[in-house]
Amino acid sequence: MYGISIPRLALRDSSHRLNWLSKINHPVLAKQLKMLWIAYDATAKQTRIAKQQLIELRKKYHFIRFWKKLPGIGLILATTVFAYLETPWRFKKKNRLWKYCDVGLQRTTRGTDKKGRPKPARLQLPWAVNRTLKNAVLGDAIRAINGKDNVFKDYYERMVQDGIITGNARHAVARKLLCVIWGIRKTNSRFNERFCQEPNRPTASVLSR
Repeated sequence: MYGISIPRLALRDSSHRLNWLSKINHPVLAKQLKMLWIAYDATAKQTRIAKQQLIELRKKYHFIRFWKKLPGIGLILATTVFAYLETPWRFKKKNRLWKYCDVGLQRTTRGTDKKGRPKPARLQLPWAVNRTLKNAVLGDAIRAINGKDNVFKDYYERMVQDGIITGNARHAVARKLLCVIWGIRKTNSRFNERFCQEPNRPTASVLSR
């Protein structure tokens, strides 16, 4: 509103914050910021405590440590996936897991044409999905694509070079990454990268030890 940007150091460090507040020529703004920073500091403290507790709790689950070794996956996203997936045996097939996470397609038909014949089936994303899990999985895939060299980034670039549009390529990477996560959870074992380096090898092969 005042056209003033707050330096990052002043935002996070209370000692620099007071020095910065004393230099601005807006006393009303300074009072508002002091009030807002009370809530900010309390929330930041809660976040640090919660993250530390999360680090302690995840030590009981070896597969979360294996998940964190995957490109694009951090502690928060790994625990989010674990919390919402619960047990990997909820889904008999990977296609159902993909649909639940809104990265898999389903065939649908919409009525009939003028002659009463069924219209051709169309592929579309399902509507009954877990949005939180979708955001987590797609976020993991995007971070893997934008990160350093890894098998998922190579897989994405190869699809784009073959003419697949970027949105479909991202969803394909998300499905591949989700299969890896699912397989690690089932077997409680590390990811073997060489299974994803073979272009013609089916994605399900990453489930093997």
